[in-house]
Amino acid sequence: LEQWQLEIAGECERPCRLDWSAFLALEQVEDVSDFHCVTGWSKLDVRWAGVRLSTAIALVEPTEHARFVAFTAYDDY
Repeated sequence: LEQWQLEIAGECERPCRLDWSAFLALEQVEDVSDFHCVTGWSKLDVRWAGVRLSTAIALVEPTEHARFVAFTAYDDY
């Protein structure tokens, strides 16, 4: 966790890089959601806790040109 980071950049006014403690300082929520995969399966009533994507995106103030979000994981997936 000492090396963990989340970088949010691109078509935004305030790109940022958060370390683990800064990420945990963001609003945390608990939710129960249904997940539906494009390959045809679903998982209902999945309980999770964490930071909403909308909370993280709001930090960087996307420009009017922002249309998509791309994720790259630690292992480049």
